[in-house]
Amino acid sequence: MILSAASKREPLRRLALVMLGVVVVVISGDVLSQGTTTGGFRYPMRDAATGRKTADVTGDSVSDAPGGVGIRIIGLQLVLYGVDGATNAIVEASDCICRMEEEEVVSESEVKIKSGGTRISGRGFKWRAGDHVVRITSHARVEIGAGADLGVYLAPHRN
Repeated sequence: MILSAASKREPLRRLALVMLGVVVVVISGDVLSQGTTTGGFRYPMRDAATGRKTADVTGDSVSDAPGGVGIRIIGLQLVLYGVDGATNAIVEASDCICRMEEEEVVSESEVKIKSGGTRISGRGFKWRAGDHVVRITSHARVEIGAGADLGVYLAPHRN
């Protein structure tokens, strides 16, 4: 099945709208002012065509990003699911920005990725809603544990 570019971007748009709603709307009956931080959240992302859950995005707090470039998430945990519904990877970062216009999540903070017996860490990352690929910006370190499926990492990839 071929999905249009618009349908691939829909899950991140929904996430951005929900997170923006959490930042701007009502908590305990009070409307939050611009720039206010609000408590934790969880948002499941689904494939627009199949309804299958592709990711869970959670954070300790959300607020407007400096300069109005998106939404700042503190304490991010991004759980990515495979086609079979099993957890493929867990991405954690202390601070990141959800850029709604670019439909991506970016960070300059330390990032940790867990996938099976493999642990990947580094500084900074970018994750785009369309391809669900996490790209570490710098200082990447890979630890391969017992039982890791190296075929996943060594298979040829097309960019």
